Amino acid sequence: MRKLFFILSICLSNTLMAQNIEKPIKLGCYPPNGTNRILNKPDTSAIHPAYLSEYKGGGFLGSSWSFVATKVIVNKQGKFYYGDIYSPRGGKLNVKQGGYNGPVYVYAKDWVCE
Repeated sequence: MRKLFFILSICLSNTLMAQNIEKPIKLGCYPPNGTNRILNKPDTSAIHPAYLSEYKGGGFLGSSWSFVATKVIVNKQGKFYYGDIYSPRGGKLNVKQGGYNGPVYVYAKDWVCE
């Protein structure tokens, strides 16, 4: 019986670890050191196609850009934020004209949020 309970608990914990845990939030963030990435899903290697060419060319968002997070996602790779990126003048970056289709994801370690 103990063995069965142990095996079930391992299976349950592995199932939970494989899923994204999402929570609604409202945070304002900024990129402190230019190592930011704009992602199209909560995965550190899933750089958004609209941002990929700039990222490979060494482009980044300066510290005057901001990110307004509406959701936090935690998975086995870490913590990610979901929301919108704004320029220093207040314009939204992730719009259809810019090659984006709505909110994007960012890796929490790339941004400072309050």
